[in-house]
Amino acid sequence: MSKENFPRIGFLHIPKTAGVSVGEAFVQQLGAEQCALFSDDMTEKTFRYKRFISGHIYFGDVTRDAFLFTFLRDPIRQIASHLMWIDHYNLPQFQHEFEVLPKSVHSGIRQLANTDLSNAKSIDNYLKQHPLDSTLRIANLQSEMLAFKRQGVVGMSNRELADLAIRRLGELNFFGFSENLLTDMSSLFHMLGFDSSPKVSRLNLSPSERIVDHQLPDVRRVLSNYVQADQWLYEYALNAKSRSSSGTKFPLSLVRTFYRKIVGN
Repeated sequence: MSKENFPRIGFLHIPKTAGVSVGEAFVQQLGAEQCALFSDDMTEKTFRYKRFISGHIYFGDVTRDAFLFTFLRDPIRQIASHLMWIDHYNLPQFQHEFEVLPKSVHSGIRQLANTDLSNAKSIDNYLKQHPLDSTLRIANLQSEMLAFKRQGVVGMSNRELADLAIRRLGELNFFGFSENLLTDMSSLFHMLGFDSSPKVSRLNLSPSERIVDHQLPDVRRVLSNYVQADQWLYEYALNAKSRSSSGTKFPLSLVRTFYRKIVGN
């Protein structure tokens, strides 16, 4: 397997899943001129000029004629980290960054400034204020980005969303886990035919001065209510990866069987 077999590589960067570290590893491998990070487009047009493209792009919006992959993260940790990342835009030193963000997300960011991130009820109240059509996406974001187009998100139950995301996950060429970043990046580089090992650093940590302590039982319980679909997706992915590593095939035909098992039916 050579690098030429994969002339175009697309990374679906789900927020707060070590995506900046993943992107930087490709910059180190391919060179900055071959990479587009934080792109808002992953189509024939953008691949005409870059070999590697990453961005907060929904799976439904990308070209399929490329090697596509993503990284997942423990859902409780992901949503807690995402809330802290959003909160950092409220700090005075990041006012310029806040001002260049889309106007549609400003109110959601400012509302978070008035939310007690150490209090489960306060966090719950904040998350309840973000309806399906909110442009500041937070709940079940990992499943949502796999399941839909950005402008095509539709309401469905957590079970239906998880089921759809699991099916889409099976269409990717590779998926890894931020908790296992170095090992999974090494496997990815090997699959792509790269001769060298990835240079992986932990980057883009949240500069928020406040912490969402997901270890607190009440906080964890509240957060879990908003990532149930993501939790089912994550548990499926862990099992699929484990079976694949052990040499056991885990085809999509078993999605329903495993899905019923993890939801208790």
